[in-house]
Amino acid sequence: MDARERAIPIDTDDRLSCHRQTHLFDQLTDRGRTRSLVRVAEPSLGQKPVGRIDGASGEGDVPGKESVVERSFDDEHLRSIGAIANPDQGRRLADLLAHQVDATQSPYPGAVDVREAIASAIRDHGPITFAEYMELALFGSGGFFERPPIGPDGHFVTSPHVHPVFAELLGRAIVDLHGRLGEPRPFTVTEVGAGDGTLARQLVEQLRGVDVAYTAVETSPGARRALETIEGVRITERLEGSPQLIFANELMDNLPFRLLRGTASGTKEVLIGLAGDRFVEHLGDPSPDDDVALGDGEDAVFPEGALASIEEIAARLAHPGYALLIDYGGVGEPGGPPHGYRAHRPVEDLLDRPGSTDITSGLDFQLIGAHAEKQGLIAFPSVTQRHALTALGFDHWVHEQLRWQAELLSRREGLDAVRTWSGRSRATLLVDPSALGRLRWLLLATPGLQAPSWV
Repeated sequence: MDARERAIPIDTDDRLSCHRQTHLFDQLTDRGRTRSLVRVAEPSLGQKPVGRIDGASGEGDVPGKESVVERSFDDEHLRSIGAIANPDQGRRLADLLAHQVDATQSPYPGAVDVREAIASAIRDHGPITFAEYMELALFGSGGFFERPPIGPDGHFVTSPHVHPVFAELLGRAIVDLHGRLGEPRPFTVTEVGAGDGTLARQLVEQLRGVDVAYTAVETSPGARRALETIEGVRITERLEGSPQLIFANELMDNLPFRLLRGTASGTKEVLIGLAGDRFVEHLGDPSPDDDVALGDGEDAVFPEGALASIEEIAARLAHPGYALLIDYGGVGEPGGPPHGYRAHRPVEDLLDRPGSTDITSGLDFQLIGAHAEKQGLIAFPSVTQRHALTALGFDHWVHEQLRWQAELLSRREGLDAVRTWSGRSRATLLVDPSALGRLRWLLLATPGLQAPSWV
């Protein structure tokens, strides 16, 4: 069976491997003063076929103690699923049966338009695929990504929010790739799904020693307005040109995906319909191209949006060129079932309050890599963020921070020493295997290029 046509089951009690870590925001030292330490907040806004970012952070504010990170949450109500590759575009799991469409009951901005848009689409052409539901709920007018959803007042945080050392080390990786490409001038770099620009702002600073032409891709009007404040960044709504490096931090997990479900009468596709004033699940016949047999009660995701984004990257990437994708998921399986986020908390009911909830599913990096190779790219084996950042010098950075902290203490500059400790403790979340350290980095390349030492 073709790699794009296989289902990958996940144990029901598997821990949900989410990049948006529940409660991690609450663990940030000096939560109320986070802005003074991190300086900028970065929304990861999604875009189709390529577009988006997200994540976490945390620790306790107790001088003299290192942080203790909560384990990722258990949610027994989210069913096990598998991942299936498919040539089309995206779709997704909605796991509860009925949800009010009455927009007057929703306190969330934008929800009225989104709910009505979804209901209108269903009235117009019958039950819609989960991919279409996702597209309207996340990227439609008034949708979740119309305004930056990241930061203290948002729904989740990502690696650049945790500590600027993420951009420092990612910048080293980019400089390394620049050298492997023969140090082109200018070095054309495109960040897809740039959000409000926290990562872009930090990277532009880190790459000042390189002649970089930096482009940020964003479909969200709110995010583009924020990006306009960053000097030296060109802004576009879609991927264009032939960049020598394309990268995305926590992007493809939000691209629309479909959901198939095994029943006693065969494999069906999950559709979203209306029952009076309620959104409900329907089971319909899958596409004739969906050559997948699922067991009764087994779910599988078609990551169509992610696969389409790989095709777009392969079509646009310069020769020679690299593409770096950082996201959450697994190898041979997506690392957990589809789920949602609202106000830094997991959401189980994905048909509830569309437009107010992030909808995401982990990636099967083996599947994504195989699809990239079908497009003519080289896919190097993916590695964890812990592996990549450690190889790029995270441990050395920690030792330097410890040395500086000791020096501050010897000079009786206690407040600055505590701040140094606090920042270092937060930064450890970037490599913590129970937090952001479990994100994966997938490096793609045009033929003839070699893998760097950090993958």
